[in-house]
Amino acid sequence: NCGPGSSWHCQLVASTGDVGKYNSIAVHRSAAGEVSAIISFYDATNHALKIAQAACTNACPFVVSTIQSGTVVTPRGLHTAVAYAPTGAPWISYQTRYLSGNETVRVASYVGAGGNCGVGGETGRWQCDSILSSEGIGDYTAIDFDSSGRPHIAFYDPVTGYPHYAVRIGSGGNCGPANAWLCRSSYLNSHDTGRSISVFVEPDATPHLAYVDVTSEALIYATYVGSGGNCGWSGVSLAFEYQCDVIDDEIGLVGSGRTVAIAGDVNNVPIIAYRDASSDLGAAMLMMAQPYFAAPAGAVPNCGPVDLFYTWVCTVLDNGGAYQDEAAAVAMHSNASGVAIAYHELDDYAYPSEGNLKVSWNQLLIFADGFESASASRWSAHVP
Repeated sequence: NCGPGSSWHCQLVASTGDVGKYNSIAVHRSAAGEVSAIISFYDATNHALKIAQAACTNACPFVVSTIQSGTVVTPRGLHTAVAYAPTGAPWISYQTRYLSGNETVRVASYVGAGGNCGVGGETGRWQCDSILSSEGIGDYTAIDFDSSGRPHIAFYDPVTGYPHYAVRIGSGGNCGPANAWLCRSSYLNSHDTGRSISVFVEPDATPHLAYVDVTSEALIYATYVGSGGNCGWSGVSLAFEYQCDVIDDEIGLVGSGRTVAIAGDVNNVPIIAYRDASSDLGAAMLMMAQPYFAAPAGAVPNCGPVDLFYTWVCTVLDNGGAYQDEAAAVAMHSNASGVAIAYHELDDYAYPSEGNLKVSWNQLLIFADGFESASASRWSAHVP
């Protein structure tokens, strides 16, 4: 009922009140082949964290539930991100705000019974924990898992301009209940960095972060190296545990939406989708960045850190048009079959202006074969 040639199915998930902001989606296939989907989102009318869940066959009949209620002075469920653990249990990272001026990064995990949150039919099925609190902290939360099932979350503090990263280690950490989490930052200089932060985690638990340096209007890629890096903050002092590199040094003022998304290809090589709004006269564009060694045959390195030559390839996927600005919001997923990017398009040609949902994907499984047969021209951009 939507998309080019009605090749997509669009359905309404929730409509009571002002709902749907800060939404995130995850899909899980069990060993038996059963498919589950979950959407986390913020209910602005009730200031609550909500989810929509479905067991999918030919359709996905979503059921909406409340995980944590809020009030006008204590809204809960902003900046949500949802992912399934390897066990199939969903986890949600999100932000809670308080009248005192502080914000808290929290995670809600499905435990089945004995939890401390959940409303109505979900009562006690979820465990909600605070990870870190301070003024402003918790914008753009993102969540991923390693092969051991440990959750990793990333988030931004707009007050200090710090990009944060936390992993649940069980004990001996410095944040979360009973210090079960380890919190660190890839911050270094006096710039405001971390907006629109996104994370993917390798099976061996190595985190990879991508985010915006607001001060210099640059795209930053940070990866954990343990020691000998050029950035990192332990919470007390500098700790050079990360290597932070400028991938694109001129992406413009990218706005307040999530304009950066990172994922790993089948070989755990990072792929970054992002908004480039650097042109004062031209349209904002949807871009993709990847290391040169994993790029399509014949690609020319043109961005990233320099080692005699540039070491990354930045490619335009959708250059917009005279009245069309792309990628004011970006989301991406990658697996062995390829990669898909969902993004926003603002069309100023129409009056009043219209927003479109677009999706771009590589149809020839280019990440599954090491890019041997790939080219940017084989991507498709459609408006569902």
